[in-house]
Parts: sequence; structure tokens; C-alpha cells
Amino acid sequence: MPTSRGPERSRSCPFARLVAGVGEITGATNEKVPGIDHYSVATSAPSFIALWKFFGDGTAPTMTDILPDDAVTLHAKALTLGENGAEDGANVRIWALDENGQHRDAKPAFTAALGPDGKLGPFAAALGLSYAFVVTSKAADKPPITYFHPPFLRSDALVYLRTLPAPDSLAGTLLVFP
Repeated sequence: MPTSRGPERSRSCPFARLVAGVGEITGATNEKVPGIDHYSVATSAPSFIALWKFFGDGTAPTMTDILPDDAVTLHAKALTLGENGAEDGANVRIWALDENGQHRDAKPAFTAALGPDGKLGPFAAALGLSYAFVVTSKAADKPPITYFHPPFLRSDALVYLRTLPAPDSLAGTLLVFP
């Protein structure tokens, strides 16, 4: 019969748990980060400080600010929600936005047709500009998906663009398409 691999089983390996909600893992260092969602728990300054202390000598880091790069290069990947299938043949347009969230130019700053891996890039983003990423599937029954992103401070090789799965897929049967 398998035995537990949790903290009570492995005292030589310390555990840290960051959580926005409730609950604790017995034997772990449980750090509550209230008032934020699950994504922010992994990316917020309070979470960074907690992990720094946990993996370090218990003292806080000297800096938590994200310093901007001199130039920002982006790579992205379009995957279907729930199934993580590459959005082969989809078209991605990246629009620079003005301060009102409108397209700055008549043409997108970047356009790419995705291959079987669903990847695009590199795209050289301008510092200080927000962007809209519009993913249009080659399947006519799937609506385009738009992501609005605030200005990128640093290069990012992991921009994920979730798209809707095919209506006849397992995940697609759970969604209602217009």
C-alpha cells in the first residue's frame, strides 16, 4: 500500500505553500497572501518575499521591484483551453494600443500564421505600450479571442494565448459557442 509523500512523511525536505484562500498543509510553511487571485499568488511581490525567505536565510530580499529591460522581445504560444492542443493554422495579430485601448495604427504591429506547434515570435514590443493579441482560428466555428496586455517591462518567452477548443472535442462539449 502506498504511503503519504507529504511533509509528515519527509521531514528532511521542507515544504512551502502559498495560498490566497484558506487551508493549511500540516508540517509545511503556510503563507497566506490575502486579497489576490491564484495567478497573483504565484507572481506577486508578497509571494516573492515569502519564497525568498523560505529558500534563503529567513531575511527579506533587498529589492522586489521588476526592473525593465532596455528592449522587450516576446514569444507566444496559442493553445486550446482544457486540452492544450496547438492552434495550428491560426492567425495572430498583435496591435499596439493607445491610452484609450484603441488601435494606434491602421495595421497590426505583428502578424503571424501559426504552425503545428502553435508558436509565434520573436516580436519586438515597444516599451511603454499596451498590446492586444487577437487569435483567429482557421476553424470557422470558433470565434476570435482577444487578449489585452499592459506594457511589458521585460522580455517574455512564455506568453500563452488560450483559444476555444473545437466544439466536438471533450472540452468543447462543455462550452456553449455563439
